[in-house]
Amino acid sequence: DILPDSLLDFPRNIFLFVPLGFGLAAILDRRGWSRNHIRLVVLVCGFLLTLFVESQQQFLPSRQPSAADLIANTLGALVGIACFRLWQNREATAEWLEEILAMPGKVLAALAIYVLLLLSIAYGLSSIVRFHDWDPDYGLMLGNEHTGDRPWLGSVRDLVIYNRALEPGEARSLLKDPGFALSNEGGLLAYYPLSGGSTEQDLTGKQPDLSWQPISGKESNGRTVQFDGRRWLATESAVAEISEQLQETSQLTIRLTVATTELEQSGPARILTISEEPFLRNLTLGQKNNDLVVRFRSRLTGENGAAPQILFPDIFTRSDPIDLVVTYDGLTIDLIASHSDTLESMELVPGAAFYYNYLDLIVNPNPSLSQITAGTIPNWFYQLLFYIIIFLPLGILLSLRAVTAWQQEYHLILLFSGLLVIPLLLETVLVYRSGQDLRPLNVVTSVLVIGLVAWVFVPLVRQLISVRRTAHTQRVTESG
Repeated sequence: DILPDSLLDFPRNIFLFVPLGFGLAAILDRRGWSRNHIRLVVLVCGFLLTLFVESQQQFLPSRQPSAADLIANTLGALVGIACFRLWQNREATAEWLEEILAMPGKVLAALAIYVLLLLSIAYGLSSIVRFHDWDPDYGLMLGNEHTGDRPWLGSVRDLVIYNRALEPGEARSLLKDPGFALSNEGGLLAYYPLSGGSTEQDLTGKQPDLSWQPISGKESNGRTVQFDGRRWLATESAVAEISEQLQETSQLTIRLTVATTELEQSGPARILTISEEPFLRNLTLGQKNNDLVVRFRSRLTGENGAAPQILFPDIFTRSDPIDLVVTYDGLTIDLIASHSDTLESMELVPGAAFYYNYLDLIVNPNPSLSQITAGTIPNWFYQLLFYIIIFLPLGILLSLRAVTAWQQEYHLILLFSGLLVIPLLLETVLVYRSGQDLRPLNVVTSVLVIGLVAWVFVPLVRQLISVRRTAHTQRVTESG
């Protein structure tokens, strides 16, 4: 395929081969090769290496050769040569930098271009975690997949589905009393009490009945639906309204009471799924050992929703019933559980979305291992890594003002826009499509990262310009 699977794949594949071009150019230059020969060798090596890698992917079921990857990787090797030339001619680079710094108009133009690129990335990150390409023909199942090969052992009752993220107070009320849904019907899509009958009806009257599969009958334990691995519940037809409305809002709330009868289950074992088969889903809640797994289809996660999947650890540590409320507002996914007073929360945007689109293939080349786990250090790391990488150019730009003789108004414009306006614009674009409020902590983090980068780079920029001036003085002295 000449086109990349994602617009984000192309720059990522370019970046992947920059070190190859840089390192090979440095080795050949040290051996006295001419520039034309170096360019030719790097071009051929980058092309042949990529061709070999792509040709091997035809033997992997989860991968396929791509002409777009071939082009991007080869281009990345050439970019590596350009980076080597800039490093090799540091003095000329410093002279060019000093000339640019004397023209604030060009610096402000570069700042404007940077802001446009930054906001484009932010808009893309907020878009790729939205529910995407959901199939309205999928049915709702409890306790297994339609194919019958992902059984879950346990019991479920009081399933409630909303097409919006409930406020924390609403979520806690729903956790304590599922009947709260009938008095708070805004966005309510379904309420299945799951009382243990031969069929289970939706009290809102909007969704089809759930029936036992593959054989009619019932498995009940008092007022609780019990799954033993042999039978499961499935709607008699597709839940098109649920799929369509959830995709439209890209928000959801799911409430259910679960009790596992086996603490070590894998698959993940399907507690709830809206899917066609194990690898085609709109939405799944499952159990993987002691963890609760959430998968949903988006541009980020793909049609299987599994790269990355979201894990809430140590939810199933006992067999007693647990009330769960999972909410997703388009940016953050939260879990409230009756056995804990702690709200488990994960911001997917911008940190995790950025990492799993730009960096995951480089750091972790096996997509099947990708997962986001609540309450772990990597989640904070993803967030901080995003702000460091995305604001590195801005921090460097702000550090340049310390070595220039611009008029005061240019300093003020740069400082005001760099430390306040741009972080606010970034956060506004990130939350725009979700309809959520600005997150002050993210704005503060942005300001701190920008200031830290500028503080680190001020002496480095001064040293670079000092090298250029010292070399120039030495040449003048020697010529005199």
